[in-house]
Amino acid sequence: EAVALYGDPALVETSDTGVATIDTANNLPVVTSEVLIGSIIEQLTPEGELTASGSISFEDADVDDIHVISVAPIGSPIGSLSAVKSTDTTGTGSGGQVVWTYAVAAIAAEFLARDEILTEIFVVTIDDQNGGLIQRQIDVTVTGTNDLPLIDVTQSTLSGAVSADELALNGESFLTAGGVLAFSDVDLSDVHTASFTEHEA
Repeated sequence: EAVALYGDPALVETSDTGVATIDTANNLPVVTSEVLIGSIIEQLTPEGELTASGSISFEDADVDDIHVISVAPIGSPIGSLSAVKSTDTTGTGSGGQVVWTYAVAAIAAEFLARDEILTEIFVVTIDDQNGGLIQRQIDVTVTGTNDLPLIDVTQSTLSGAVSADELALNGESFLTAGGVLAFSDVDLSDVHTASFTEHEA
């Protein structure tokens, strides 16, 4: 857009009529500082939410601009990210700030094994509503901890018995008893091995 100014001696005249023009093209917002990375650690006993937060500070030479904020997830995250404009640059051109907060239900991260890392990715957009956009990618890492396997006693065989009379009846040289141990583990990538320790009654 060009604005015509008349009769101002401080402006360079572009014609015999004394008309000068000033280009008023939109200026993009400019990021001045940013915290774009967050991290959280899975709880051994899940309770409530796990959160991480950061901020994006910006300025905009167009002092009339009013900025709007939006968030888009990348992929299928287990948590969510919100971004709130705490201050704008309207009227001053400086001091704009967006605060982002990532949150996930603690129980939703239970499937992660010890030191397994899940990276949640989101894109925050600052829009000056006049064609000027800036985008920043937010990365939040969720690190797993080890959860113990749990034996299901209702589905397990926890005792057995043999009789010395079986040797005579079957002609066997040893006695046997068997059963099963049913268990679960919320750490989905764990690979389990089994061993036993002899215990005398």
